[in-house]
Amino acid sequence: MLALFRRNIQIPNISGGNNNTDIISNIPTITQQTGNTGTSAGITIPEPPKADDEEVVEPIPTGDKTDFNKYNGEPNNDYLDYFEYRLVGSSYQIIGIKQEYKNIEKVILPSTYNGKNITTITSDCLYGCIYLKEVYIGSTYKLFEENSFNGCISLEKIYLFETDGNKLQPASSGLLNGTSRSIKICIPTGANYLSGYTWSNYASYFEYFTRGE
Repeated sequence: MLALFRRNIQIPNISGGNNNTDIISNIPTITQQTGNTGTSAGITIPEPPKADDEEVVEPIPTGDKTDFNKYNGEPNNDYLDYFEYRLVGSSYQIIGIKQEYKNIEKVILPSTYNGKNITTITSDCLYGCIYLKEVYIGSTYKLFEENSFNGCISLEKIYLFETDGNKLQPASSGLLNGTSRSIKICIPTGANYLSGYTWSNYASYFEYFTRGE
């Protein structure tokens, strides 16, 4: 009986050497049974699509922001989300700028955060903003630490809108470290920045402008 079975049914060679394969032509392959990726019986199972090698960088959201040429130092929070803050006493300090916004060319520093004034620009808080050319600083700011603009190698103009320079306290030295050689501190025409000692070290950098100019 066993001999008869062997004579009538031939088991196909896995390598394809036996041509008598009709009897198992309808049997699904192992790949088809398990669903594993690969090829079998002329059927190709595609691989999952590959992710792009290049990182997708989203453009900086701009929205409806104040025209820099019309800004007069009034409270402004157009760029509030660009920065990081620290609460000290009853006011906030700017302590850094988020990585995704370091390619800005102009910026108005925000005035308030969580309902409190932002009064201080800390050391290295704009570090890495190598394309930044102009900074606009409203009248809520009172203290500018050493190296506040360090790393802003393209920075050409810092606009201050406070008319009484004695209300502001810049670092006695090093405020402009790491900026452009042609840097200017722009103050309103008629502003009083030279009657006290606070800005005496930076008088050579002053440039006057008319509000709304």
